[in-house]
Amino acid sequence: IGRINAGEASATGFETSLNGELTDNFLVSVGYAYHDGQYDNFRTSAGDLSGNRLRLAPKHTFSAAGDYRWPLANGMTLRLQGTVAYRGQHYFNDDNLPAEQQEAYTLVNGAFGVSGPGDRWYAEVWGNNIFDEEFVIDIGNTGKSFGGLSTAIRGEPGFYGVRLGARF
Repeated sequence: IGRINAGEASATGFETSLNGELTDNFLVSVGYAYHDGQYDNFRTSAGDLSGNRLRLAPKHTFSAAGDYRWPLANGMTLRLQGTVAYRGQHYFNDDNLPAEQQEAYTLVNGAFGVSGPGDRWYAEVWGNNIFDEEFVIDIGNTGKSFGGLSTAIRGEPGFYGVRLGARF
């Protein structure tokens, strides 16, 4: 398998983020990115891929996170934390085949717990991908190179658990 190099590509976009402390106990963070990238001149043995979108480059991504802490009696703290991350539709390979793309998806994570005085110990219930969103991280093209099917790396399904810890 030889290396392929795009003749020319271009991209425009921007990123922005905002982090802040809304109150002494409430921290928030939000971010947004816009990316419009394409191959301007890209000819391969498979054809002319000029005009195709860049691989693994969604036009829109967004994230937000919040962390709220409630002080309790005796130095204990109750904590609620959550994150949401959106990733727009994107292609996994330069040929931009519909079968090798990921539709837009949103992941939600969260945790709820309590900690002791000075954060010496903690206990929390947590969840990642709480709504069990199905998504693909990447699709490889090695199988296609040998006349077979592409291989896919799936994203993690919903995971939930309990964490207990102590700091010494």
